[in-house]
Amino acid sequence: MQKTILLILDGWGVGENSDHNAIFKAAPPFYNQLLQKFPNTILHAREESVGLPKGCLSGSEVGHLTMGAGRIVWQNVAKIDNSIDDESFYQNQVLQNTQAHLKNHGGKLHLVGLLSNGGIHSHINHILALINWAKKNNIPSTSLHLFLDGRDMPPMSAANLIKKLQKEFTSEIQISTLIGRSIAMDRSMNWDRTITAFNYLTQPQEITAQKPIEFLEEEYKENIGDEFIEPTNFDNKIIDKNDAVIFFNFRADRMRQMLHLFLKTAPHTVQQTVAVPENLFLASLTEYDKEFTPVQILYPQETPMNTLGEWISSQVKLFLSMKIDWSSPL
Repeated sequence: MQKTILLILDGWGVGENSDHNAIFKAAPPFYNQLLQKFPNTILHAREESVGLPKGCLSGSEVGHLTMGAGRIVWQNVAKIDNSIDDESFYQNQVLQNTQAHLKNHGGKLHLVGLLSNGGIHSHINHILALINWAKKNNIPSTSLHLFLDGRDMPPMSAANLIKKLQKEFTSEIQISTLIGRSIAMDRSMNWDRTITAFNYLTQPQEITAQKPIEFLEEEYKENIGDEFIEPTNFDNKIIDKNDAVIFFNFRADRMRQMLHLFLKTAPHTVQQTVAVPENLFLASLTEYDKEFTPVQILYPQETPMNTLGEWISSQVKLFLSMKIDWSSPL
């Protein structure tokens, strides 16, 4: 019986033969021998070839979803981008549900998530699309509660992104809160950080007289990068009863702790320290956790069918179901 082994070499790729290519410089003899003796080809593993937007950074989850799928599996960021391009984004049923809640209960709209163009957890284009949707539908009050990056992009780059956002602001659309991601997007059960951020989103706080750009420029002078910006409120438009909240991160892991607080599912000793506004409408761009059932999802998870592993499994089951007389010669 011939056997085939699939080896995945982490961190290994094909690049230009130069002094900056470690694999070329090392000239690994066994690997080079394989290339010389056996048929081989090169696959693209970036951008549109694996369901990512052009120029967008990749992550390990791209490989997990793509290998063996037998097709391009569009990543969440590209899927959302494509819907913005063809304008189906603006007809999304969850956005229609958001608008209906606001109309029926007289609440305010809040957009919550990471301000970034790194494309790892979120993207500014999605914020701009949500702002555009709010303007198209005459949402009476839209507040942005922005977590600042400084990790997937330069450490003092939020000010430039805010300048881009401000071009689309109106008197009804403004920044209410800025918080560094080290506080607002903790995923290591440092609940004190998440509680701090949650309280700045939902409880009255001291309001700075500075504008967001002025505030950040002062922080930068003190050599404080975006990631570590302390929570700061710029108006009194906190998340209150009857409001609607859209969490616009498309990657789930660093938003779960915050959602647990909103859903009242954090550990009891943590949950009892915060007050959750009543009758909130909660939505997220993608699914953060299957147990977060009260949260409406704009882009639910899609599972590719008949992947390589699934096909092999079905063939094995078919083979085992065959009635073969093993005592007879083949």
